[in-house]
Amino acid sequence: SKKVDRLGSKFAVPVEVIPVALRLAEKRLKDLGATEIAIRQAVKKDGPVVTDNGNFVLDARFVIEDPFKLEGDIDTIPCVVENGIFSKRNVKVKRVLLAGPDGVEEITA
Repeated sequence: SKKVDRLGSKFAVPVEVIPVALRLAEKRLKDLGATEIAIRQAVKKDGPVVTDNGNFVLDARFVIEDPFKLEGDIDTIPCVVENGIFSKRNVKVKRVLLAGPDGVEEITA
C-alpha cells in the first residue's frame, strides 16, 4: 500500500532529470537534504528507467517537513523536469478513493 501517515516516510520522491546533468541533480538534491538517491532501474530490461522524453528518474529519500517548500526547491534545480510531490497544485483534494485487497477506502478532508 502507498498509504502513509507522513509524506516521505516510506517512499522516495521521484525526480525526472535530464541525463546530461545527472550528477548536478544528485548534488543539488543532497544539498536539499536527500538522505539517499538512486537512479530508478527498469524491471523488464537492463538499465535505468527512461521517460518518454528520454530523461532518467531519480528516487530521492527525504525527511519531508514542508512538502510545499521542498517541491519548490527541487523545481529550481535547472536539470529537473518534474518531481512527484505535487503539493503546489491549485486543487484542494476533498476526497480520495484508496483501493486495496479488502475493497475501497474513502478518505475525506
